[in-house]
Amino acid sequence: MHSNMQQLNTFAGAGQPTLVSYRILTEDDFVTVKELGNRCLPQRYHDDYWLGLINSPETYTTFGVFDIYQDHLIGVVSVLMDILEYLSVEYLSKVEKSLMAGATQVCYVCTLFIAHTSRSQGLGRGLLLRCIEHIRSTVPRGSVIYLHVQVSNHAAISMYTYLGFQQAGMLPGYYKESFDASPQNGSMDALIL
Repeated sequence: MHSNMQQLNTFAGAGQPTLVSYRILTEDDFVTVKELGNRCLPQRYHDDYWLGLINSPETYTTFGVFDIYQDHLIGVVSVLMDILEYLSVEYLSKVEKSLMAGATQVCYVCTLFIAHTSRSQGLGRGLLLRCIEHIRSTVPRGSVIYLHVQVSNHAAISMYTYLGFQQAGMLPGYYKESFDASPQNGSMDALIL
């Protein structure tokens, strides 16, 4: 699929089906991406984070899903195209290092979120699939795509395993601020898939 092409799909949810399109996000989408991210994610991010995701195509691939009827953004996925160019290996866990052994390139799904009112319709799966298809067409063979997910996010874990991601390990206390953080330590464990 060409990166600027929109693809339309219909998803049945509560009420009328949702007609959606997918496309790579650009700087023009900054305000809507930031607003949706701040509504969906447990912590606020600085403007530089959001701008980096959508304004650095050589570093990130960021797709959005849009509700055609309502004419607005309802989901975002962003992948850091080569985590080893962004982070030093010393900051990675042993499990992450073992995932990368022998990989030609290591891509990291750094964020995926869907508007609360549009969840459980397959939109996250569709969004991630389109992003993965795009990535596979641009990275060398032998590349790896991995992610972190809160251990309590059973719907996301189910979606990721359905898409072929496999549990590789756990990072205790990875999420410092979380909807489900334990009151004792204010953190939540992450699975590595």
